[in-house]
Amino acid sequence: MIPMSGSGGARRESGRRGSPPDPQSAFEAFATRQGPRIEEALRGILPGPRTSPRGVHRAMRYMVFPGGKRLRPLMVVLAHRTFGGRFPRIHEAAATVELIHTFSLIHDDLPCMDDDDFRRGRATCHKAFGEATAVLAGDALLVLAFETLGRIGRNGRGGRWVEAVAGAIGTAGVIGGQSLDLDSEGKRVGRDVLADIHRRKTAALFSGSLALGTLCAGAPDAAVGRAASFGESFGKAFQVADDLLNLEGSFREIGRPRGTDLVRRKATYPSVLGVEASYGHLRRFLREAVARAAALGGPAAVFEIYRGLCLKVARRVPGWTPMMERGLR
Repeated sequence: MIPMSGSGGARRESGRRGSPPDPQSAFEAFATRQGPRIEEALRGILPGPRTSPRGVHRAMRYMVFPGGKRLRPLMVVLAHRTFGGRFPRIHEAAATVELIHTFSLIHDDLPCMDDDDFRRGRATCHKAFGEATAVLAGDALLVLAFETLGRIGRNGRGGRWVEAVAGAIGTAGVIGGQSLDLDSEGKRVGRDVLADIHRRKTAALFSGSLALGTLCAGAPDAAVGRAASFGESFGKAFQVADDLLNLEGSFREIGRPRGTDLVRRKATYPSVLGVEASYGHLRRFLREAVARAAALGGPAAVFEIYRGLCLKVARRVPGWTPMMERGLR
């Protein structure tokens, strides 16, 4: 897993005598345990680099390995654990959302979309392999994800799993959000449009990941809805943090040049609301996410993982301070 940087003050406080453990350590421990199993599942699903057609398969693997934070597959496993799931192939199910996420990154970076040259600190897929191969690699990752979900679905439930994930990436989700994002470039947009873009483009796949994990656990529909609602709140907070990072972060932190959103006149929280108000929204969305995590009803130790996940995302942002964590710890 790639460690996140940001304000270390809140983490240092947890080391003082008599202070409670920092929830972020609970999430880090969870990621350390589950991360290797997700990586193993990804390696088992993806075709080898020497398998024909080599160019597409090499491009797929180039984008998946080494990966990013793996938050979405970790959330699948976390939701599965929250509701006491015992599905033996949960890490394969989790890997499918990472394939889908990577598909969306490849396509987002294309010249006809955001036209980015860097992703995770190195050349984007179309820069490394050419635009045509990048398109095919993204398409192949998406197809492979659904093929895998269909194959591992148990007791006839695979259809519901596919439906939950497909709903997160269609025109009501990621693809719709990307379309609205492109339409909004260089235009003045209001808060409602901004919220709609990022609810679809970012929050929907987090919600879908949690719904998938809950469905794999065999939990009732009400539980699926509660898990998805946490994903929506968390996804909104994640997007605000990402927008602030693009404005304030370094190349090392964000894996690409700073300020690209400003250059493209993207509809972001800082550009629409201002930086100070954006930090206020980040805090509000995170408090909402923590409250929704508490409503899931899982064990207290699992709730700490959710809280730690929220703090981890916030602490990436350079301007985040320990004072902002009141109500989250």
